[in-house]
Amino acid sequence: MSDIVNPETDLELLRSEVKDRTADLEQLLMALDQAQRDGKSTIEALHQILRQAHSLKGALAMAEQATASQAVHAMETAFVAMREGRLATSPEFFDLA
Repeated sequence: MSDIVNPETDLELLRSEVKDRTADLEQLLMALDQAQRDGKSTIEALHQILRQAHSLKGALAMAEQATASQAVHAMETAFVAMREGRLATSPEFFDLA
């Protein structure tokens, strides 16, 4: 096994992971929005969102992308507050377009 670090390969791996996790987060946010609009429980969607956000934050931190990692941490904090009932949302919360 080689100890040689290839920055280009590492960057490509990070880009791929960020792309995959943000796509997953987008789908989970849509599911959360729909559950909320339907009056259903949002606990499972929030749990999955937090899992994805935590993994994304970790990948960014390991790649020494502190600013991006901190931004994801702030997002994660907001979703924890939602899960704990300290932050309420409305349908407009999800209308990012």
